[in-house]
Amino acid sequence: MSAKSSKPVSQTAVDLNSTSKVKVQFTKTRSKNQRYISASLKAHIWKRDKGCCQKCGTNRNLNFDHIRPIAYGGVSESHNLRLLCFSCNGRQWVRNSSSRLKDISR
Repeated sequence: MSAKSSKPVSQTAVDLNSTSKVKVQFTKTRSKNQRYISASLKAHIWKRDKGCCQKCGTNRNLNFDHIRPIAYGGVSESHNLRLLCFSCNGRQWVRNSSSRLKDISR
């Protein structure tokens, strides 16, 4: 499914500088959930990372992790995703958060 719908929507707009009406067409777009990871991309990451945590190597309680967080400009693409277990993902989040707090306090 694409992020954009090309179905035009017609509306009538009024030109404030005259009394004429103008027909305007808008294209509806759906906002794309930036955190969404498609099933095919998940399968690719799983295969690439061999179904194991990229930090400790376990194959239990795995999560898809954004290396660069969405909030800091990261994207849900192959080069920015990896498998991490729940524990490593939590430790990674704490480490990144504390380093960001140090940067903010400077």
